[in-house]
Amino acid sequence: MYKLVLLLLACVLVKVPYSSALSGDPEIHMNCEEPVFFASFKKIQCEVSNSAYVPPTATWSHPVAVIMPQDAGPHRIVLKMSGYNARPYDFCTDLNFSKPGFIVVKPCAGHYPDLNMHTVNGVQPMGWWGRFRGDSNSMRVGLALSLARSAESADIPAGVHLEGSSYGGTGAILQSMMLREVDPWWGDLIAVVNANVPHTLFVKNWKNDPAVNVAWEGYDRSGADVETQMANGNLKHTYYRVNGSPADNAVTFDIEFFELCQRYKIACFGTWHAGGHNSHEPGINLPFGALYAGPNMDVRLDQMLPVFTNSTANHWGAERGHYNLGLSWHQGDYFVDSADGVIVPLRYKARYNIGGEIPDQPNSATFDLTIRRIRNLPIEPGSWVRWQLGNQASGTVQVTEPGEVSISNLTLATSEEYTSLMLTPV
Repeated sequence: MYKLVLLLLACVLVKVPYSSALSGDPEIHMNCEEPVFFASFKKIQCEVSNSAYVPPTATWSHPVAVIMPQDAGPHRIVLKMSGYNARPYDFCTDLNFSKPGFIVVKPCAGHYPDLNMHTVNGVQPMGWWGRFRGDSNSMRVGLALSLARSAESADIPAGVHLEGSSYGGTGAILQSMMLREVDPWWGDLIAVVNANVPHTLFVKNWKNDPAVNVAWEGYDRSGADVETQMANGNLKHTYYRVNGSPADNAVTFDIEFFELCQRYKIACFGTWHAGGHNSHEPGINLPFGALYAGPNMDVRLDQMLPVFTNSTANHWGAERGHYNLGLSWHQGDYFVDSADGVIVPLRYKARYNIGGEIPDQPNSATFDLTIRRIRNLPIEPGSWVRWQLGNQASGTVQVTEPGEVSISNLTLATSEEYTSLMLTPV
């Protein structure tokens, strides 16, 4: 486990060391240049020096860029993990993917600057943003996130987004687990993972790929295993948006990922198609590019997190399907966590004429709901809560986990409108 021993306090020529308890892992540091200003944002270019990332004869360091809007904010932080490119310096710190309202962190992959320069006994390592030649990308990512969090405009209470496609999408899932190697505190900061066409269950499905084994070098895979980390409760604070294709030949898009979300009550929204290594399939009417299943959803670490499971509106097709499609909440003024009660406006909006032999969603959906991060309602394990879903149904439920309430078998008819779920102490 790595411990951050010095916080990043400035943007210019800063050295941030890590101490390591793992044998053979060297200390690393990051140096940053003066910011470069553009019309609406500024870019800070840094380099991370660590001999374990490069062959012994190499002289380069690993670049990372932080792109910050110049307005007052607040700005959420998103870590943009690049897709695979044998020569990643072509794009890993450029200005692409800058986003209004976000501080964008762009590190370079472990095989920077050219995959051929990292060949070991004729094998070109593929780390997928996890381990790389015995070292962890998490250390470099943690340093870059420290820089982003030092910005005055950073919306720190919202948490961090991780996003990427393919190689980067796999990395977004992996780093949501592996940042705990830097410090468990870092893992707790991940609010949203947006992974497009990724390996969903990387540890399960890599099948002893020699390129992966060279990159990971005997690392304890349980730290990057989705089921292990879900079962341990390490991911219950994070929302996962995962999209891809079981027909993909470049990655293994295993829909068991969503079964695990359901089993361990993890907040997930999934879509999959038969279009291979692409973000969508023409002619299929699914919201492949949408982060959320509804227009008024949001996920912040300082607010409640509703988790849908066991929806009767899911479609578990082997080629095409969806998980939690149509179920959403409204994170507006009526999304309330107070000492008097909790209010969560819920909606089910069925989707029809999807295509690809995916049936229309039913006109009503029954589902289970867990509401996490309840901070103000006075509840504790063993206490009872009264719930009321509009004027449709009501009941009581016993609290079993701190700060959360789970209710089974709620039903909503398809509608454009929201129905308020209210919780009050008994």
